[in-house]
Amino acid sequence: MAKNKKRIVIISPYQFIERRGIERFVASLAVNLERFYGYDLIVYSWNAKAGNRSFFISSTIRVRKVPFCRYFQEKVAEFFYRFWLVIDRPDYILLNFLFHGEQSLPSRLKYLYILHYPASLLKHRYEFIRDKIEKFKNISFVAVSEMVKKEAVPYINGRKIDLIHNGVDLKIFNRNNRKESSAKRQLRIVTLAALEERKGIQFVIKALAKIKGKDFVYNVYGDGLYKQNLVSLIREMDLSNKVKINPSTERAAEVLTNSDIFCLLSKGEASPLALLEAMAAGCAVVVSQYSPFEEYVNAKRGCIVNREDSVSVVEAIDSLFDPNKRASLSLSGFEYVKKNFSWEKAVGQYYNILIEQDQTI
Repeated sequence: MAKNKKRIVIISPYQFIERRGIERFVASLAVNLERFYGYDLIVYSWNAKAGNRSFFISSTIRVRKVPFCRYFQEKVAEFFYRFWLVIDRPDYILLNFLFHGEQSLPSRLKYLYILHYPASLLKHRYEFIRDKIEKFKNISFVAVSEMVKKEAVPYINGRKIDLIHNGVDLKIFNRNNRKESSAKRQLRIVTLAALEERKGIQFVIKALAKIKGKDFVYNVYGDGLYKQNLVSLIREMDLSNKVKINPSTERAAEVLTNSDIFCLLSKGEASPLALLEAMAAGCAVVVSQYSPFEEYVNAKRGCIVNREDSVSVVEAIDSLFDPNKRASLSLSGFEYVKKNFSWEKAVGQYYNILIEQDQTI
């Protein structure tokens, strides 16, 4: 592919503070824009108070960190962003937020705002976007799912929104890396998600309490304020020997490749990267009835359940004790992700949008 030395700045304030889908997305996007198109990448982020929790970053990608400040962190960020932009003179700036100092960026530069969250979940953020974007003369939008795009339309004042789904690194998350054992063993169920009530982990736990006479283990990887609620529920359901809450992990590929079923019964997702990675890694998947899951999962590629109906959840998980059904869903899900969600395809779409910006501005 054609190489170029154009410069992209990606602003990701929490890149070294959180381990969420957005931070993983930024890490992968930066690496692949550099890899496939030869862009010069710089990431602007905030310094962590204590220690780094980064997923990344390639040694060839520069990182600038706003100094940690207990108070007025956004105001400090505004100063450093504007100062660095004078030095770096980027051709494009990619935004993931607009309310952590980004609203004060220079109006004349070229921006691509990536919408990672649905308006139905965070209406106030979209109202903020609606009130601030008129200042920016050259700004385009990308939505990470059809649902996000549809819900964003009323807030972006008639501007175009492109759809680019999240990408998956198929060298790392790949069904062919699985080492299946023919021996009878525990069914391995997993969830990788922030520990929040909306993620629906509690519905999985309640369903597992009703599955009798089956050998399984359920590992949850994540951090968050809802952890104690889940720990209490595990004790209440008498599942302490079967359900484990683990810290969030940087070994997602290893965890998924060594699991049989991935459950994500959440409400309010935008484009669940962990789901696509689980499908690529060969897990059979169980998801809730809420959008945008229907964009990725159907009866051939997984199970969609009514998370508030414990019978629906129990029946779906119980059916996946059948190794033949798991294998069928696993293969179908892998082929679907391989065809539609490679990072090479995703960054190609970003490249086309950036080229279009050059031609129309």
